[in-house]
Amino acid sequence: MNKEMDKTELVLKKYSRKFKQIFGVELRYFVNPLLARIGFYDFDIVAFDDWLHKKGYSEYEHGSIKDYIIMKYGEGVAEFLMKVMDIGEAINE
Repeated sequence: MNKEMDKTELVLKKYSRKFKQIFGVELRYFVNPLLARIGFYDFDIVAFDDWLHKKGYSEYEHGSIKDYIIMKYGEGVAEFLMKVMDIGEAINE
């Protein structure tokens, strides 16, 4: 396992439990496995967007994903999601 894979695993270990408590789905589901294999952590925002649409999100009704997250879950969850999406910040906290 390379160093970037280690970072991916650190993010998953650090944030998976809270992510599942909030959203009811595994964080790993939104980590791009192809990019992880070549050494890059990537939160798959497209997959997350698709998942949110299945849960009732509509950009026409709710605006941006961030606006929807704030409306449905609160500002703290939006900040948490931003950390999960940015490995540099997620790892260094």
